[in-house]
Amino acid sequence: MTLLLELNDLGIRCYRDGEQLHQSPGIAIAEKNLVIGEQAWQQSRMHPHNTHTEFWSKLNTEAVVSPHSKVRHHGDLAYLHLLHIESQLPFDFKNQDVIYALPSSMNREALGLLLGISQQCGINTIGLVDHALASMRPYGQQAELWHLEMHLNDSILTRLTRTDNQLQRQQVEVLKGQGWLQAHTKALQFLSEQFIQKTRFNPRHNADSEQQLFNAIPGWIEQSFSQPQIHCDIENQQIDVTSDQLHGAIRAGLPKITNAIASHSNLYAGDRLSRWLALFGDNQAVEQLTKTQQNSAMASLSRHIDSHPEGVRLINSLPCDDVIETSKVQQPIATHALWKNRAYPLHGLYSLMANGDIITGEVANAAIYIQQGKIRAASRKPVINGKPLNSQRLLTGDRIEINGISETMILIEVDQ
Repeated sequence: MTLLLELNDLGIRCYRDGEQLHQSPGIAIAEKNLVIGEQAWQQSRMHPHNTHTEFWSKLNTEAVVSPHSKVRHHGDLAYLHLLHIESQLPFDFKNQDVIYALPSSMNREALGLLLGISQQCGINTIGLVDHALASMRPYGQQAELWHLEMHLNDSILTRLTRTDNQLQRQQVEVLKGQGWLQAHTKALQFLSEQFIQKTRFNPRHNADSEQQLFNAIPGWIEQSFSQPQIHCDIENQQIDVTSDQLHGAIRAGLPKITNAIASHSNLYAGDRLSRWLALFGDNQAVEQLTKTQQNSAMASLSRHIDSHPEGVRLINSLPCDDVIETSKVQQPIATHALWKNRAYPLHGLYSLMANGDIITGEVANAAIYIQQGKIRAASRKPVINGKPLNSQRLLTGDRIEINGISETMILIEVDQ
């Protein structure tokens, strides 16, 4: 069965048979030990000098400063990230047929390096397809379409045209510095200033409190979409800020996205950008793709791409589909457990105690453990959606109840 790897470094996604198996952001902390993916995101503000976020967007062999023995350049980090993703899957990459959905901005040097890295991982690459084309193929009824998607460092605007039932990628514009990290940084700066003005507390005065603020931001932004004011609490210091103020601060750092939204008709926002599109005000003219639609587009891609006798090809045109079938797409795999208004990564290691507290690491006498993508019973017997918890996949929307604890754990998917 063919695998598909979607190389958006906001979260590299791995699909098989229409199901998303794993997602991992393209971020690494390379010190004496290597931390990569979601865990690195959650610790990045505590290790700013050795945190790397550009190894996919600038995939090359130029030297980077790193004390880690296996990290010489971005290519090494990309290779190690693929190995990390492999470790989270129920099978090895060795001899797997893989199709890559690639950013439109990836150059020939990066493509060649990717193929070499894949070979090192034992991957049999059978196709390289433009990401915007793969995402938009089911919507190619119009003569001209635009696709705008957010990545970790940049956003990418792609023009596509339809001729004789073929959708073809045309020009590409990389909106440099207009990615999720920029949005996140602007929110961090604004909220830090608000804490200082209102409480004289600077959450960036040490790495621990800055990391707490950094990790809380996505949840606060999502709250701001449904309420006029949000309440922020860091180390018992509390402030209230209006949603409009927060949106304005973030939007000021992303002018090229605002301009792209205003300047193009037949514009489709990819599902990563769609999640945050309310930051940009009036966007009623923008078609917002959902995660379910993106999964469906990726799932059907393998029907159109086969191995080629002349070797791996970069595919910039595909046949159009008239409709996208969302009913066949399975419920997305959960990435986090939501507990008392905080999201905990399922691939971390946490102990939920009988008093309702969650402690990092494995602690004796816990009620349950969250470990390596699973929830494991300890002193209490959890139930999932009213049925005993066993080894079933953990899906978004699942509800877990633990005997003797009043709160309910809800499983969610978090895109960084």
